[in-house]
Amino acid sequence: GPVGLGILVGLVVGAPLGGIIFAWSALRKGGGRLADGLNFATVTAVTPLKGIGFTVAIFVSTLALDEPALQDQVKLAILIGSLTAAVIGIAALLARHRATTRA
Repeated sequence: GPVGLGILVGLVVGAPLGGIIFAWSALRKGGGRLADGLNFATVTAVTPLKGIGFTVAIFVSTLALDEPALQDQVKLAILIGSLTAAVIGIAALLARHRATTRA
């Protein structure tokens, strides 16, 4: 349903995109700097992992929703979104590792 789709998109697209924008803004405005040996490509590779964090999301969903069917839909969407974010994050980190070890 639309609630589940919104959760999936939020975890898989929104959380990483927010992390990239925040990191870029902090670097651009001078509020931060990358540690030695770290570059923005590596930061970008790690941001999909922001979509993992289902424990609190599931807890909040059970408090916020009264309808059991909707609670189940939300829990499933949270778990699928977190798993998808984890797979994308691991793939991005492996690709980044391969790119840096070849150079």
